[in-house]
Amino acid sequence: MSDFAIRDDIIELFDRLVELQYSATKEIAEIEGKLANIHEADPKDVNASIALLQTKVMLGKADEGLVLAEQIWKQGGKITPVVEATYMDQLVALGLFDWCEVLLRPKLENGDFDLTLMYPTLFACATGLGSLELLERAANIEGTGDEGEILGYFVAHQREANLEEHFAKQQKEVNKLLRGKQCAYEVLLETERGWPELEIGVFCGGDSVDRYQIQGKIDKAQKDYYEELDVKPLDNLTTTIYDLKEHWPPQGPEYA
Repeated sequence: MSDFAIRDDIIELFDRLVELQYSATKEIAEIEGKLANIHEADPKDVNASIALLQTKVMLGKADEGLVLAEQIWKQGGKITPVVEATYMDQLVALGLFDWCEVLLRPKLENGDFDLTLMYPTLFACATGLGSLELLERAANIEGTGDEGEILGYFVAHQREANLEEHFAKQQKEVNKLLRGKQCAYEVLLETERGWPELEIGVFCGGDSVDRYQIQGKIDKAQKDYYEELDVKPLDNLTTTIYDLKEHWPPQGPEYA
């Protein structure tokens, strides 16, 4: 058997999982139970661990997800590029952007690696870190077309306003508030108002009151950060909290 081989039952369960809406909590919980049994029987099966982690993310179990993500990180193991890509997306979903960056960096330096496959993950990770350097790397990936060009303008605007350091520090403060709460992270690039804007959608579990309180803390943290430094930010970055059940299924290749 290949070092990268994945059990058929894990593949079947994961493929069923990613077809589901996040609102299908009953079905996701059933798959979670089956994957938990597989994981308990063989905790060293990293493929089972990553598949189980996807259920934690989709059910909004952020704390459990963080614990399992750390176990996977410490354990390591041989996995296929597709499974690794799944894990990187899970790290982004949970706000572990610095860990995702560790896995992304070697691919950015590998001239033989097709970076277009990593563009969405790199874009989200770079935004989470507030790294204009990584956003610029994403913008320069061949095949990104108009979006890459617009993203390049966003980077240029931030640098022209001397906000590179502030962008990173602001995102770090936001990430502290979201750790243990977020389970999905999406970034949209918009030009509706005539200039490039990043719209960050953070999806959390809990009730509407919880999400309202999180939103208030984020808005206040961003406002206070710039006011204390007497720095004027550009009006081109928003972070909005959404109900996790409204998140759409992840897209991408099958788990194999």
